[in-house]
Amino acid sequence: MMPTVLPSEDKSTQVPHGGKNLGNGYVLLHVCQSTAADVSEPEATAIMSLWEEKNWPNQDRWPRAVRRWARLRLPNGQIARSRWSESRSRRNLRKTTMVKFRDNKNEETVPCS
Repeated sequence: MMPTVLPSEDKSTQVPHGGKNLGNGYVLLHVCQSTAADVSEPEATAIMSLWEEKNWPNQDRWPRAVRRWARLRLPNGQIARSRWSESRSRRNLRKTTMVKFRDNKNEETVPCS
């Protein structure tokens, strides 16, 4: 075998087909809903809080619906999988979703349901 002549790119900086670069090392990864789906009231409240904090325009015209994405690549290269994506699978998946909560005094790792 002949080694590659061209220098290899760092795969963690590439945006794969169907992905969307959000900047700062965050990349949405395929699959994405083809149409927007309504969000729950707590989800809408969280989105609107961020919208107001960032002073984004047209808050009053948002239909309270979003297109969900399957995965998010984090700046450290780890892949976060969405609950929406995991619930679409017909296979029995291992429960690998864990979240680490940390404040100034405590740290706790808990499974997500």
